[in-house]
Amino acid sequence: LRSEINGFDWLPDGSGLVFSSNHEGHRALYRLDIASGAIEPMGIDDATSPDVALHGGTLAFQLEAWRSALIERPLDGSPGAVLAPSSGRDFGLAMAADDGRLVFASDRDGSSQLWLLDRASGQASRLTRHPAGRVESPVLSADGRRVLYVLRVQGRHELHEFDLERRVGMRVAVPSASLRNAIYASDDRSLWYAAWQGAASVVALLDQGR
Repeated sequence: LRSEINGFDWLPDGSGLVFSSNHEGHRALYRLDIASGAIEPMGIDDATSPDVALHGGTLAFQLEAWRSALIERPLDGSPGAVLAPSSGRDFGLAMAADDGRLVFASDRDGSSQLWLLDRASGQASRLTRHPAGRVESPVLSADGRRVLYVLRVQGRHELHEFDLERRVGMRVAVPSASLRNAIYASDDRSLWYAAWQGAASVVALLDQGR
């Protein structure tokens, strides 16, 4: 799966496992059938550390109902402030060179998406509408007009780019295995990204010079 495994336990008859994983993009519980290798979601999100009762057909687990926020704090040690407050999880902040716009990943509306915070208005707006998956590792281009990010969905990683001026996005790469992060090359168009190929971790160049 090339993802986090946050606990597992055997089914009482030994036919399979219940385990916690984020390979579909968000942390949830899954059931693995040993004979077929099939993995089935159990419909329980934000759960870790499953424990299956030997008798009675019951399951206990830990519900990870936590929040995270983005904080801005001056280097002179002055008190910090929360950026774009929400009741969800905000992470992966990338700031434009002129400090006017910030992009970040958040699940504040119930799904993992890419968001934009406009400094002038103080308003946060959703940029993407992915039906599933988890948005990670946003990176802004030097001109502040485009953002790269990783989408983890259905057991794979995809590299996407979003044009902030045209408000359109596109998938630019799907490595054969997991992709961790990406940056713009010196031409501000081509892309470098790190990924697994076979048993090795590699750095690849995607030439988008135009």
